[in-house]
Amino acid sequence: MAIFANIAGTDTTPSVAFDPVERRLSLEGESYPENAFRFFRPIIEWARAHCASDGLTLDLRIVYMNTSSVRCVMDLLDVLEDAFARGRVVKVVWRHRSTDERARRMGEEFVEDLTVPSEIVSEP
Repeated sequence: MAIFANIAGTDTTPSVAFDPVERRLSLEGESYPENAFRFFRPIIEWARAHCASDGLTLDLRIVYMNTSSVRCVMDLLDVLEDAFARGRVVKVVWRHRSTDERARRMGEEFVEDLTVPSEIVSEP
């Protein structure tokens, strides 16, 4: 299985962290890198390799995404959908500040068509 390295967030990219005990992949921050596909490709490939043998919870705290980041997150969700269809235990948690209606709506749009168990969590 591919080795995962945590990625520090920047002004234009989210932080990315994996907790091996909880099997939780977390992305937090804003996402509008110059090349979203280059940023997300190793994350998607790692998730695909990890989901082949284990379960995974994807924990998202994304405040803003550009169009190409939206597409990449959709590709990441497709990996979880495929794993779920193969019987893996996967879950999506979309977190947002209770005062950020835009982030809440974005999360609702992402999870509305998923078969993967998902939840939207409002945080203070």
